[in-house]
Amino acid sequence: MSKKVTIIGGGVNGICSAFYLQKSGFEIEIIDPTFSDAGTSYGNAGMVVPSHFMPMASPGIIAKGMKWMFDSSSPFYIRPRMDLRLLQWLWRFNKSCNTAHVENSQKLIWQYNELSKQEYKKIYKEEQLEFDFKEQGLLMLYKNEKSKNEEVEIAEHAEQLGLKVEILDQQGVQALNPNVEIEVLGGVYYPGDAHLYSNRFMSEMISLLKSKGVTFIQDRVVGGVVQNNKVKEIRLDNGGIRSIDQLVVTAGTWSWKILKQLGVKLLLEDGKGYSITQKNIDLKPSIPSILTDEKVAITPMASDLRITGTLEISGISTGINKKRVQGFLDAVPRYFPEIKTSLPADQQQIWTGYRPLSFDGVPYVGRSSQLNNLTVATGHGMMGMSLGPGTGKLVSEILLGLPTSLEVELMKIER
Repeated sequence: MSKKVTIIGGGVNGICSAFYLQKSGFEIEIIDPTFSDAGTSYGNAGMVVPSHFMPMASPGIIAKGMKWMFDSSSPFYIRPRMDLRLLQWLWRFNKSCNTAHVENSQKLIWQYNELSKQEYKKIYKEEQLEFDFKEQGLLMLYKNEKSKNEEVEIAEHAEQLGLKVEILDQQGVQALNPNVEIEVLGGVYYPGDAHLYSNRFMSEMISLLKSKGVTFIQDRVVGGVVQNNKVKEIRLDNGGIRSIDQLVVTAGTWSWKILKQLGVKLLLEDGKGYSITQKNIDLKPSIPSILTDEKVAITPMASDLRITGTLEISGISTGINKKRVQGFLDAVPRYFPEIKTSLPADQQQIWTGYRPLSFDGVPYVGRSSQLNNLTVATGHGMMGMSLGPGTGKLVSEILLGLPTSLEVELMKIER
């Protein structure tokens, strides 16, 4: 096999793929339009979550989604539009929302997250990078009996898979967070989860890869040439042409457009999210938390506090839905009354990113059966950061022709 690999997409999956491939002796080039902290891999919640083993496509999610659709401050929204690709995605998503799909995929998703967590630990220790990696667990917080029952049911499934779980009352939750007052009925604690400062991980990894000879090309892919069931070359926006030996597409929500240029179909939708990072905050929880009713993530990151929320399937746009941002900010003091939140006057302080959503909540990771020098890794949804190193390891194993660390059949791109 050729030792040159071209990676399209400089987010966490592309960067981690480059990391493992260069360790295996490949010559690597990464192409991305920005390589900046505006990307989805930078402003996310930074959570590494083996506890999140339930696929997004699961029983009951359609009913919840319909209820949220009519609430302007809700955590979920689909902008109605006549788009055949969206309609196909919704049709396949609806068909996947069943118990059999959950049972078939939950073990894989858990193992994928656990693999990635172990790889984060190795990178943190062996490469001596500074990205504030901590194994302090995750709290799923609730304020009413209905939410408690839902979270306890998930916790029982988690225990069956082998995860450690603690069901806590208000006092138990407060004991884990002695520095800040918490008003909840209780919470489910997953001590095996971890978190990191995503911006720092990305910048540290890029610096590391540059020091190891990885080539970074800041440009946009606008086309490609396919011959004899292989990608021969790709064209760049600046007029450049890159010859291809092995191609890896890790371009997040833009992957489907790039693959379409190569004649490969991939059913993918964008899930827009927002975050606010409060800088140099003394008063913050010790343990990352998710406010279960509002679907808001609260992550302590070194001296900062990041608040992340919403999932909008609305097409790629630079607009900011301030009502939804205000909605998830308003949720925070209901759980943490001492933490004050407000909509920033400067709109640039509101980060937005797009999560690539597969129709069934299972990522796409594998070789194309159509083009034999193409490998794809995308569709990780809201777990892109959590699954980054695991993805990089899998991509490396696939290109090397080695047995993969996980069973990848459920993640094949033609499904």
